Amino acid sequence: MSPVTFRCIAPRSKARSLLAPLLLLAVVTLGVRAWARDEGDAARAKKLFDSALALMDRNNHARACPMLEESMSLDPGMGTQYYLARCWEKTGRLARAHQLLLDVAAEARKAGRKDREKHARAHAALLEKR
Repeated sequence: MSPVTFRCIAPRSKARSLLAPLLLLAVVTLGVRAWARDEGDAARAKKLFDSALALMDRNNHARACPMLEESMSLDPGMGTQYYLARCWEKTGRLARAHQLLLDVAAEARKAGRKDREKHARAHAALLEKR
Protein backbone atom coordinates (compact mmCIF):
# COMPACT_ATOMS: atom_id res chain seq x y z
CA MET A 1 0.00 0.00 0.00
CA SER A 2 1.34 3.37 -0.95
CA PRO A 3 1.48 6.19 1.51
CA VAL A 4 -1.33 8.73 1.32
CA THR A 5 -0.22 12.22 0.57
CA PHE A 6 -2.21 15.23 1.42
CA ARG A 7 -1.99 18.38 -0.49
CA CYS A 8 -2.17 21.45 1.64
CA ILE A 9 -4.61 23.97 0.21
CA ALA A 10 -3.62 27.33 1.48
CA PRO A 11 -6.32 29.87 2.15
CA ARG A 12 -6.63 32.69 -0.34
CA SER A 13 -4.21 35.45 0.22
CA LYS A 14 -5.52 38.60 1.84
CA ALA A 15 -4.77 40.64 -1.27
CA ARG A 16 -6.76 38.29 -3.44
CA SER A 17 -9.73 38.16 -1.07
CA LEU A 18 -9.89 41.98 -1.01
CA LEU A 19 -9.70 42.30 -4.78
CA ALA A 20 -13.38 41.67 -5.57
CA PRO A 21 -14.77 44.17 -3.03
CA LEU A 22 -12.21 46.77 -4.12
CA LEU A 23 -13.15 46.31 -7.76
CA LEU A 24 -16.81 46.64 -6.87
CA LEU A 25 -16.11 49.80 -4.89
CA ALA A 26 -14.16 51.26 -7.81
CA VAL A 27 -16.96 50.53 -10.27
CA VAL A 28 -19.60 52.04 -7.98
CA THR A 29 -17.45 55.11 -7.29
CA LEU A 30 -16.82 55.72 -10.98
CA GLY A 31 -20.52 55.28 -11.72
CA VAL A 32 -21.51 57.78 -9.03
CA ARG A 33 -18.94 60.27 -10.29
CA ALA A 34 -20.17 59.91 -13.87
CA TRP A 35 -23.76 60.35 -12.71
CA ALA A 36 -22.85 63.45 -10.69
CA ARG A 37 -20.92 64.87 -13.66
CA ASP A 38 -23.91 64.20 -15.93
CA GLU A 39 -26.22 65.93 -13.46
CA GLY A 40 -23.81 68.87 -13.27
CA ASP A 41 -23.56 69.04 -17.05
CA ALA A 42 -27.33 69.03 -17.42
CA ALA A 43 -27.69 71.83 -14.87
CA ARG A 44 -24.99 73.89 -16.57
CA ALA A 45 -26.55 73.25 -19.98
CA LYS A 46 -29.94 74.44 -18.68
CA LYS A 47 -28.40 77.59 -17.24
CA LEU A 48 -26.62 78.33 -20.52
CA PHE A 49 -29.81 77.65 -22.49
CA ASP A 50 -31.88 80.01 -20.32
CA SER A 51 -29.24 82.75 -20.51
CA ALA A 52 -28.99 82.37 -24.29
CA LEU A 53 -32.76 82.70 -24.72
CA ALA A 54 -32.72 85.85 -22.61
CA LEU A 55 -29.97 87.26 -24.85
CA MET A 56 -31.93 86.31 -27.97
CA ASP A 57 -34.97 88.17 -26.57
CA ARG A 58 -32.73 91.24 -26.39
CA ASN A 59 -31.49 90.64 -29.97
CA ASN A 60 -27.99 89.78 -28.79
CA HIS A 61 -27.60 86.70 -30.97
CA ALA A 62 -23.84 87.04 -31.30
CA ARG A 63 -23.45 86.27 -27.58
CA ALA A 64 -26.31 83.76 -27.45
CA CYS A 65 -25.11 81.38 -30.18
CA PRO A 66 -21.90 80.26 -28.42
CA MET A 67 -23.87 79.68 -25.24
CA LEU A 68 -26.34 77.47 -27.09
CA GLU A 69 -23.47 75.62 -28.74
CA GLU A 70 -21.92 74.91 -25.33
CA SER A 71 -25.30 73.88 -23.96
CA MET A 72 -25.62 71.43 -26.86
CA SER A 73 -22.20 69.94 -26.16
CA LEU A 74 -23.10 69.38 -22.51
CA ASP A 75 -26.65 68.10 -22.92
CA PRO A 76 -27.92 67.80 -26.50
CA GLY A 77 -31.62 68.28 -26.97
CA MET A 78 -34.10 68.97 -29.73
CA GLY A 79 -35.20 72.30 -28.25
CA THR A 80 -31.62 73.50 -27.93
CA GLN A 81 -30.96 72.49 -31.54
CA TYR A 82 -33.99 74.43 -32.69
CA TYR A 83 -33.03 77.61 -30.86
CA LEU A 84 -29.43 77.27 -32.02
CA ALA A 85 -30.71 77.11 -35.61
CA ARG A 86 -32.75 80.27 -35.02
CA CYS A 87 -29.71 81.95 -33.49
CA TRP A 88 -27.54 81.00 -36.46
CA GLU A 89 -30.24 82.31 -38.78
CA LYS A 90 -30.16 85.70 -37.04
CA THR A 91 -26.37 85.87 -37.34
CA GLY A 92 -26.43 85.09 -41.06
CA ARG A 93 -25.35 81.44 -40.94
CA LEU A 94 -28.31 80.37 -43.03
CA ALA A 95 -26.89 77.12 -44.43
CA ARG A 96 -25.95 75.86 -40.98
CA ALA A 97 -29.34 76.91 -39.60
CA HIS A 98 -31.15 75.19 -42.47
CA GLN A 99 -29.26 71.92 -41.95
CA LEU A 100 -29.84 71.98 -38.21
CA LEU A 101 -33.57 72.54 -38.72
CA LEU A 102 -33.68 69.51 -41.01
CA ASP A 103 -31.85 67.53 -38.30
CA VAL A 104 -34.42 68.68 -35.73
CA ALA A 105 -37.24 67.63 -38.06
CA ALA A 106 -35.69 64.18 -38.53
CA GLU A 107 -35.19 63.76 -34.77
CA ALA A 108 -38.75 64.93 -34.11
CA ARG A 109 -40.05 62.40 -36.62
CA LYS A 110 -38.17 59.57 -34.86
CA ALA A 111 -39.55 60.74 -31.52
CA GLY A 112 -43.11 60.85 -32.88
CA ARG A 113 -43.33 64.62 -32.36
CA LYS A 114 -45.22 65.57 -35.53
CA ASP A 115 -45.86 69.10 -34.27
CA ARG A 116 -42.13 69.79 -33.89
CA GLU A 117 -41.32 68.06 -37.15
CA LYS A 118 -43.87 70.17 -39.04
CA HIS A 119 -42.64 73.40 -37.44
CA ALA A 120 -38.96 72.65 -38.10
CA ARG A 121 -39.63 71.69 -41.74
CA ALA A 122 -41.70 74.84 -42.31
CA HIS A 123 -38.94 77.00 -40.85
CA ALA A 124 -36.32 75.16 -42.95
CA ALA A 125 -38.43 75.78 -46.08
CA LEU A 126 -38.47 79.52 -45.33
CA LEU A 127 -34.69 79.52 -44.98
CA GLU A 128 -34.31 77.59 -48.20
CA LYS A 129 -35.98 80.45 -50.06
CA ARG A 130 -33.47 82.89 -48.66
